[in-house]
Amino acid sequence: MAMQRYVNFAFGTSSSITTSCIIREPEVTLEGVGKINGFPGVAITALAFSPSAELLASGNENGLVRLHDPLRRIDITSFSGHRGGVAQAKFSPDCQLLATGDRKGEMRVWSCRTKKCIAVWHVWTYINERDVPVTGIFFPPRKNLIAVSDAIGRVQFYDLQPALEGKLVKLVSCSWRREDEARFVTLSNDGEMIALASKSVKGKERLCVYDSQLQTVRCRIRCTEIARRLEFSPDDTLLAVLVDSQLQIHTVADGQLLSTIKRVETFC
Repeated sequence: MAMQRYVNFAFGTSSSITTSCIIREPEVTLEGVGKINGFPGVAITALAFSPSAELLASGNENGLVRLHDPLRRIDITSFSGHRGGVAQAKFSPDCQLLATGDRKGEMRVWSCRTKKCIAVWHVWTYINERDVPVTGIFFPPRKNLIAVSDAIGRVQFYDLQPALEGKLVKLVSCSWRREDEARFVTLSNDGEMIALASKSVKGKERLCVYDSQLQTVRCRIRCTEIARRLEFSPDDTLLAVLVDSQLQIHTVADGQLLSTIKRVETFC
């Protein structure tokens, strides 16, 4: 019997109950719930719970994406179209959309209601004759906005609303240390600044605010914990940073810490 490898995991919260999900090739095990069939003989390379934990998306190395009902332990539908192995998956906050990115740099956005692809694009073309994988997908607080990070240290923001009319509008992009791993990114309300939390190859947490046009650092914010979410104030003068132990409020002008709120459980 072949040894099973732990290749991915995810957490989803429904009401006050947290359901953990561990991928074992070739099946998904939901602790305390049961098992969902995976892709026999094919590695599962991406996994994501919807915010309500009512849906579970999985993607494999052949580019196939499946939508599961984790509680009833059934497959809802499958999506095909990726040319490379699925590297990232993310649900929108309202659970209406599922965004997936592959190892060849292709992004696809699927409607969970119609079960159809509503947008497809490449975040980057070939670099030295190599594809550039998608490394992160984020849905910033602003509605209809999606951000995508790639393996050469770029994050790009897109307006998804025009995708409903058959076209996609790229807003701004920014480059940072290419060896860093993006944690969370968000765009200011005026579109002139990008806040980016990342992790260096040495495990150090970084948090910077960039000028989206000049591609320069406006300020650096001291961060010793993983930033779970970032959001600008309505006038873009403050940046709220949610870490595991507290909510921090910083000034955007110089990155100074103004106040902290302890034991934050939700940040909406």
